[in-house]
Amino acid sequence: MIPIEAKKEQVRRIFIQLVRPGEGTEDTRRVAMKTELGEQSWDLVKQLADARLVVTSRNATSQETVEVVHEALIRNWGELREWMNKDRVFRAWQERLRSAKGQWEATQRDSGSLLRGAALAEAEEKLKERPGDLIDETEFIEESIQESNRLKKVEAARRKREIRTAWGIAAGSLIAVVISGGLGLTAWNQTKRSELNLAESLGRYSLSLFSQGNELGAFVSAIKAGKILQSQHKTNPEVMTALQTVRLQKREHNRLQGHSDSVQSVSFSSDGKTLASGSNDKTITLWNVETGKKISTFTGHSSTVVSVSFSPDGRLLASGSLDGTIKLWNIKTGKKIGTFTGHSNSVQSVSFSPDGRLL
Repeated sequence: MIPIEAKKEQVRRIFIQLVRPGEGTEDTRRVAMKTELGEQSWDLVKQLADARLVVTSRNATSQETVEVVHEALIRNWGELREWMNKDRVFRAWQERLRSAKGQWEATQRDSGSLLRGAALAEAEEKLKERPGDLIDETEFIEESIQESNRLKKVEAARRKREIRTAWGIAAGSLIAVVISGGLGLTAWNQTKRSELNLAESLGRYSLSLFSQGNELGAFVSAIKAGKILQSQHKTNPEVMTALQTVRLQKREHNRLQGHSDSVQSVSFSSDGKTLASGSNDKTITLWNVETGKKISTFTGHSSTVVSVSFSPDGRLLASGSLDGTIKLWNIKTGKKIGTFTGHSNSVQSVSFSPDGRLL
């Protein structure tokens, strides 16, 4: 016999999956598959069907499904509204996750469609917190984690090889100094000069690595060069440039600056690689999450941009503004596709349907 509280929790989990959270609109009913709710919950689903609260069926692929008997239940059942208000943020995020999962499956599970960066970190955290609510999404998240770990290992191995190369250059130069050295003043001067040459070489090498995107290797080489100069109380333009470059990069890596006024809304693309931001300066800016670089800026609204949202396939961006309009943008070209009008006041929220056909 299942305790009453445990059964009530199961009922809550079932019903929040049968409601699609509205973003600026009313909540609507949603058809959930048996795989999303889990085998253990299906007996309870049948009991709810017997009580005429839900309706079970099968979809075109013969998968068992369930939905609430009528949308009036969503509007009039106070307890269900409380459950949705409590879990609204989670459910809205889960719907976006399902869109990303659908894209992954549509591309025959291509690794390029897996979660990356901040989107993956959020999904991993949610899976730890609520595994019972992410039954059907678990494989997608775990595949994304495995691919991320694989790429990290590949990148770590590449950086180790480059660092060993840098050490080899340094060691070779130092060996040359030792071989050519002597005990007299001339030898001592030659050693100092060789060390300065080595510092200059490391400074150039650091800038070269930095331009190739190898920030770790650039940082290591610049620090080595800096230590040599510090020990001799000398300066060198190449080394100073390298040190300033890596220092600024480390300091600014996680801060995105480009708007001339405060930011009102941000949204990640489904692959986690691109971030969109809407601002009081009436513009929308796209950013590369990994590099922190600005990709492009969209202009066209006559007032503050308070909401931005990517389409599930990542090709379009919608923006809502205090000017009462919604604008649709082509991410690749940066061109405005169209402007939607009809609201008599400001637009506070925009969101795509999971299939990307409705806004």
